[in-house]
Amino acid sequence: MSIIMRAVPEPSMVPVDGSGSAPSTTRRPSAVRRFFSVLAAAAIIGVLWPAQFGGITGLTIVSGQSMEPLYRTGDLVVTVRQADYSVGDVVSYTVPAGQPGGGGRVIHRIIGKDAVAAASGTDGAALPFASQGDNNPDIDPWRFAASDVMGVAVVAVPGVGAFIGSLGDPLVVGLGVGLLVTVVLWPRPALARARTTEEAASP
Repeated sequence: MSIIMRAVPEPSMVPVDGSGSAPSTTRRPSAVRRFFSVLAAAAIIGVLWPAQFGGITGLTIVSGQSMEPLYRTGDLVVTVRQADYSVGDVVSYTVPAGQPGGGGRVIHRIIGKDAVAAASGTDGAALPFASQGDNNPDIDPWRFAASDVMGVAVVAVPGVGAFIGSLGDPLVVGLGVGLLVTVVLWPRPALARARTTEEAASP
């Protein structure tokens, strides 16, 4: 008895649209990935939002020798706002109105915190903090409150402040960097779907 073997043809894929080409598949970006992209962008905006506008991050360009050798002229110091500050913290603050040089920016170390506050501001608010530059022999003539402080110094980039200063206001530069990072991280599902479709359609 002989056995006859026949080749069985493989089933062909019939496209739904009748175009004669194999159906393409598209992948939608993961909802979880989109969620975390938006979350990351929001976190970056929150971190980079300037302290002058209610954010937590500040940029101070060092000018002078009062904080040498820790900071030198042209260094860019990044500060972070806190609820309160302690003796030993290096802070960037605005000299309160009514004091010599009122409105100016100072980045010095807190060397005293008087709970009773020997001085008070023009509005009667307590001014418990006293500061001094690490390289200065005398205590600063100013007293200030936590509300005057932009933040405590967390990191310094040597020499970068001089370059940023030549570009303009550090606040504007910081906003520009934050916007650029946000644009880069912002999810683009439509573009992702288009790329996936092109890849699936290519031979």
